[in-house]
Amino acid sequence: MSPEKEPLPAPESVPVRMTPIAAIGTLLWTVALVVTQLYRSELAGSGREWWVACAACGVILGILGTAVMVVMDRRHFGPQRTSDPSSS
Repeated sequence: MSPEKEPLPAPESVPVRMTPIAAIGTLLWTVALVVTQLYRSELAGSGREWWVACAACGVILGILGTAVMVVMDRRHFGPQRTSDPSSS
C-alpha cells in the first residue's frame, strides 16, 4: 500500500480581463443576427425562423454581459491605491 500523499496547494488564479471575451461573443451574435436577417425568408420556409429571435437574444444578453464585465474588470484591474501620500 502506498502512503497517503499530502494534497497539493491550489494554484494561484490568473487574472484575465473578461470584457474583450464578452465583447467578442456579442460581436459573433451580432454577425449571426445579420446573417439570419439576410436569410429570413429561407429560414421561415424551413421552420427555422426562431433562429432570428435566438440571435437577437444573444445580442441583448451579450450587451448586458459586456456591461457587467466592464464593471467587474474596473473593480478588479482598477487603479492601484497606495497608502503613500507623496504618490498623489
